[in-house]
Amino acid sequence: LGGSRMKQLAPRAEHGSRGGGGNTATITTATATATANANATATASNRNMGDVSVDVRLPLGSLGGSPGSRVPAVERPGLEDFLMSYMVPEQPVVVTGAMEHWPAMTRWGNLSYLEHAAGCRTVPVEVGQHYLADGWGQQLMTLRDFLHRYLLPGLQTPPQPQQEQQAQPRGYLAQHPLFDQIPSLQRDIVQPDYCSLGQEGEVRAVNAWLGPAGTTTPLHTDPLHNLLAQVVGRKYVRLYAPLLTDRLYPFPEGTVNSNSSQVDLDVDLDLVPDSDSNSKTRLADQDSGAAVHVDGGCGCRRRGGRFPGVADLPYLDVVLEPGHMLYIPPGWWHFVRAMSTSFSVSFWWR
Repeated sequence: LGGSRMKQLAPRAEHGSRGGGGNTATITTATATATANANATATASNRNMGDVSVDVRLPLGSLGGSPGSRVPAVERPGLEDFLMSYMVPEQPVVVTGAMEHWPAMTRWGNLSYLEHAAGCRTVPVEVGQHYLADGWGQQLMTLRDFLHRYLLPGLQTPPQPQQEQQAQPRGYLAQHPLFDQIPSLQRDIVQPDYCSLGQEGEVRAVNAWLGPAGTTTPLHTDPLHNLLAQVVGRKYVRLYAPLLTDRLYPFPEGTVNSNSSQVDLDVDLDLVPDSDSNSKTRLADQDSGAAVHVDGGCGCRRRGGRFPGVADLPYLDVVLEPGHMLYIPPGWWHFVRAMSTSFSVSFWWR
């Protein structure tokens, strides 16, 4: 990226030198700017993607009290313990300590590594707020173009102002079988032994999820066991039990989005702040220092919204850190938002 800018400026420098000394300052400034941009790009490309702190807005009540509670965590349970304590009772859980041996944990945070491994390969990129939002679409581009267009700006110092980032459409490499396409990246991960449990113990899909802070997967459900492994960055996940399906207003059966909820957790929760209350709470993550805006933590009153009662439904939520694996049982509704530049892997099995 920086190199191409340098090439574009070179002819201008030659023209200026032929035109006399009056353009010398302009040429020097342009060359210095190009050099600075190239250096900034190189520095950003070598930064760990998950280390950059950004402000991310979460749905109302996130990481707070009733009706929400946190997903329990367990340190690398044995196979029998995982089966009997979580799979059989269909209980979500965060598994820790089970990914330290993955080469991806030390490699994928570096954009230069990803670009070298697969920069020339063409991938499908989702562009827009999320797949249920107006204006959403998909584009084919090389992984290199995706990294430079959508991830690199968020890694530069100083980062773009938040309002500028929000004004630009986000790009998301989502639910893509990247590891079938790029064997070198597949060698960086290890299929968890937990995927051998279940009715068949057979993995049906291994997908990549790579994108900048704020990328969102709206509330939906999947029919298979799911282990969401967080490699780079942090992700917020909110889950609702399958028994709440009818009260989450899914799209009609037979439609393309029948596994998704019509509820937009960012706007449709039927709570409004009292006039004398502050509806935004700013939380600081203890590990990264990143600020999180939570629409909650206030004195609120009920109202009749598009989907009455949703704000009263119990849910579990969690922030996944690098090295965490979240087990999502079949049928559990889940909403996911990246709180930083993020790279995750999902294992779906039956």
